[in-house]
Amino acid sequence: MAENARNTTTDPVKRLAALTHAIVARSGPAASYAELKGAVADQAARLRIPYDAGAVTAAIALVERTRPVLEPLPMLARRAVERLPEPARDPSREEAARIVTDLLARLEQEDRHA
Repeated sequence: MAENARNTTTDPVKRLAALTHAIVARSGPAASYAELKGAVADQAARLRIPYDAGAVTAAIALVERTRPVLEPLPMLARRAVERLPEPARDPSREEAARIVTDLLARLEQEDRHA
């Protein structure tokens, strides 16, 4: 039996896993891995627990084996697509000429008012 009953492990991943477990237990599942990694890194820095990105990722993976660490993704509503939209047709020569004429007229009006 150890002299000190406290967990005094020197394995940084195990220490970070314990920290991750405490964060998830206290705050609930995170919205994203980035958010959880940031929380673990911030708390580890405050507690002066040595860490690096690989150790934080390994710790989260270790905790994830026993409990959810992320909020569940919302179910996407599935809609039946009855028919794909028709592809846009190219304008006829007359329609294109009218569009260009209208655009030029608008530009001339803007130039006069500017």
